[in-house]
Amino acid sequence: MVNMEYREENKKVRVGVALSGGVDSSTVAYLLKKQGYDIFGVTMKTCHAEDADAKKVCEDLGIDHYVLDLTEPFSEKVMDYFVEEYMRGKTPNPCMVCNRHIKFGKLLDFILGQGAQYMATGHYTKLVDGHLSVGDDGGKDQVYFLSQVPKEKLKKIIFPVGELEKIQVRELAKELGVRVYAKKDSQEICFVEDGKLKEFLIEKTKGKVYNKGNIVDKNGKILGKHNGLAFYTIGQRKGLGISSESPLYVVELNSERNEIIVGTNEDLMREQLTAEQCNLFLVDKLEELHNMNCYAKTRSRDTLHACRLEVLGDEVIAHFIDNKVRAVTPGQGVVFYNELGQVIAGGFIK
Repeated sequence: MVNMEYREENKKVRVGVALSGGVDSSTVAYLLKKQGYDIFGVTMKTCHAEDADAKKVCEDLGIDHYVLDLTEPFSEKVMDYFVEEYMRGKTPNPCMVCNRHIKFGKLLDFILGQGAQYMATGHYTKLVDGHLSVGDDGGKDQVYFLSQVPKEKLKKIIFPVGELEKIQVRELAKELGVRVYAKKDSQEICFVEDGKLKEFLIEKTKGKVYNKGNIVDKNGKILGKHNGLAFYTIGQRKGLGISSESPLYVVELNSERNEIIVGTNEDLMREQLTAEQCNLFLVDKLEELHNMNCYAKTRSRDTLHACRLEVLGDEVIAHFIDNKVRAVTPGQGVVFYNELGQVIAGGFIK
């Protein structure tokens, strides 16, 4: 378990806790307070009213609580990007973009502006010798979502629960008297109600997301009609409205022709992918990735896929070594790791 010992020297270290009101960030606040740090809490206001629990946690601890209104930059950097990617036939990853520009951008700047030396978060992530590394909870690889954060920002971040698993954090929270120790985890996309993505896109695009087109097979034969590329994703089988003797899956969303191409499960298997907008951690130049052997994840709960990297211009091609990878999805993040679980680089699938 984590060390909860009070240390007098910690009183000289001022830390701003990114406080959502959930169990992870609340436990971080309680833990740092117990360890003697000079802490305060900051809650981002992005798309909803701030969580009342965050304020109550700060009251319980007797620390200052700030609410930082980031509604406008969040809408511009995250929500607009989210809608635009879907309109282009891609599947976006808003958490990666939010972490880069909002949480580890605007929020971090605010916290440092309050005289703090560090920002603390409840991510299940570790910094090993200053390098962004996978936390000890194998079911929560949150470095995947942090892979777009500029590496120079890491020197100002601490991850107090990175060496714990979720169940241990809840046990620690209960032991520390955290009022939200049993609170449920938040939904994955904070600004879209669960199961309401379609309605969200319709509202944000004023109906433009409805753009009917053809569903075709690999040979171009028309099998049916779709209502708009944004309502489908790579690997989807259900809800296509077409009949076939064998199962058919979405294998490509062609925005230029406004077509959905379907095929077999084997057609979903890829020997390689191309990554763009790569953010570097363990190397200083993109060229250093050329011919590197490492491991790739194409989604947060994906397994690690052995691959060899090839650099072409400002893009990186990952050639999978052992097995093909299913349903590689443009717009999603791809993260490259070494054998120690450290992040080498992260980008977006082209």
